[in-house]
Amino acid sequence: MNGFKKFFLYASFPILAVMFFSCSDVSDDDSSVEETLVQNKQGAYIKITLDDSARTVLPSAPETGFTNLVLKGAKSGETEKLLGSWENDSKMQNATIALVSGSWSFSLSAKAGDSECSGTITKEITEGENTLAFSLEISDSGNGEGSFSITVNYAEVENAEKISYAVATIEHMDKTDVEGFEPQTLVPSENSVTFTSSGIKAGPYRAKIKFYASTEKDGDFELATYREIVRISSDLTSTATRTIENFDDIYTITYVLNGGTNPDDAIIHYDDKTNVILPVPTKEGSVFLGWYETNVCSGNTISGWNADERYGNTIVYAKWDIIGVSSENIVEKIKNLTYSCTLRATGNFTTDLIREINAAMKELFSKRSDILVSLDFSTITGITELEEASSTNPSYSFYGCTNLSGIILPDSVTSIGNYAFSGCTKLVGIAIPDSVTSVGKRTFCDCKTLTSITIPDSVTSIGVGTFSGCSSLEEISIPFVGDRSYGSGCSSTNGTFGYIFGSGSYSGGEATEQYYGASYPSITYYIPSTLKKVTVTGGSILYGAFYGCSNLTSITIGDGVTSIESYAFSGCSSLEELTVPFVGNSVSASSEKSLFGYVFGENSYSGGKATTQKYASSCSLTYYIPSSLKNVIVTGGNLFYGAFYGCTSLTSI
Repeated sequence: MNGFKKFFLYASFPILAVMFFSCSDVSDDDSSVEETLVQNKQGAYIKITLDDSARTVLPSAPETGFTNLVLKGAKSGETEKLLGSWENDSKMQNATIALVSGSWSFSLSAKAGDSECSGTITKEITEGENTLAFSLEISDSGNGEGSFSITVNYAEVENAEKISYAVATIEHMDKTDVEGFEPQTLVPSENSVTFTSSGIKAGPYRAKIKFYASTEKDGDFELATYREIVRISSDLTSTATRTIENFDDIYTITYVLNGGTNPDDAIIHYDDKTNVILPVPTKEGSVFLGWYETNVCSGNTISGWNADERYGNTIVYAKWDIIGVSSENIVEKIKNLTYSCTLRATGNFTTDLIREINAAMKELFSKRSDILVSLDFSTITGITELEEASSTNPSYSFYGCTNLSGIILPDSVTSIGNYAFSGCTKLVGIAIPDSVTSVGKRTFCDCKTLTSITIPDSVTSIGVGTFSGCSSLEEISIPFVGDRSYGSGCSSTNGTFGYIFGSGSYSGGEATEQYYGASYPSITYYIPSTLKKVTVTGGSILYGAFYGCSNLTSITIGDGVTSIESYAFSGCSSLEELTVPFVGNSVSASSEKSLFGYVFGENSYSGGKATTQKYASSCSLTYYIPSSLKNVIVTGGNLFYGAFYGCTSLTSI
């Protein structure tokens, strides 16, 4: 259990208040002089009173008070002597004792019931009133029996309402059972429980109270254990009040069975002490493939977890073997789905059939918006293109299929038309074959859950705003930067990275001002703020291609790239890793174009570190390289004079 706020109850013990008056001709054995001094309040004297004091042992002072009180004292270097004795603490409070000034040691003993109590104190006694405070501790608990009462309050605990009952017991200090003592079941009252018992033989014990929450299906869970050492003394009652700050929690497993059925003994509740084994569900005609933690059943399967590995409620999704469909029955199968799944299609598909599938997906969504469909078209025939769609032709291709979670296209497809997957807000994966040569404009517009995509090298053109609204995109691989592959030295507004994201704003889009030439104006594109990693496999990287892409952390320029122009990476202030096929502008670059800083440009920006690089003994230029950049990988080319001169922020090349 995590923590307790402990309030220890202490016995009320005598406090010795001693008042002294000093006199040079007073001796220890001159009792007549002492009496005179006490009466006249001269010299040093002590007066004994009672007050409350705290101690960490549980027995409380008896209601009848203390008896047989004996006070002794010794001045430094002298023999201890009796200073006073009293039948009870009331008489002691009325006593006054005169002493000689000096350093004294005092001891006070008393009886509390059948238990012996004692305390000591050392004090420098000075002329006038002196006060000594004794904290008495039990020195002998006696041979009789005592009782205890422990109240544990948990009203301030966040999940206090989950406590159903508590079980309390005591044991010896060596953790063995106390003979004849039966565990007590404690019923909560106003968010507290009280553990009491009497007739316990004097001595130290361990008290233990376990708190439980009951569940209808998975039994009882222990949420906390309170432990305390209890000191039992003859004829006394040990008492304590404690406050618990927090309990452990009970968590719930929610199963999304996607048409399957769990066994009756499937675990639903667990805590941090439970080793969880997830059940194996069944579904007629299907094979269970495993539990997943995403609603599209992607990533790694999960079969359970060990104690202390997971905290919090958990949702798991059942994945079943792919369901086979044909061109003849796929439309009806989609309309009548009752769970999320992948459909593996076969047969000859036409453009009209794709339109029917689009309509069936939307009909399914109108009935069951929670059902997601993944389509495996890898083996179908007939279809060569996904036709252009739009708001006026919403049934074309997969436009607006918000329940499409994934798709594998066949290698018969050569082009993907404008808006083909626009509005597929639950699409998390798409496999584009090497047969595709063109991707239209705004093809994946508003695919808000798409996190990664690869455009194959076979593609020669990509439309404007293809990925506009892809607000979760984290990683992308493209065959070139911009709308097509450009030759070395070109300048074009279509040759910037932002072109494929478009100039229309959307939630999650980072306004990115990009320059495509030294004498040209800038254009603002909206690139997903989530996008961190970009791979470019071919073409040329034009002037300002990644200008201002301040969220990117990793850029890989493949060996198929033939040139990288100046200012290509200017403003990439979060860049941490860069892979290039050569240093500088190209394999054959010379002079300043062979320097690493060339591709970052000479203009300053926030996060850019001024780096002076020499390309000859007396020739240098200052470039602004991201201070965040630490790791550079060069896969080819030559390293010329001063290639990495002054790049002090790099840690790995």
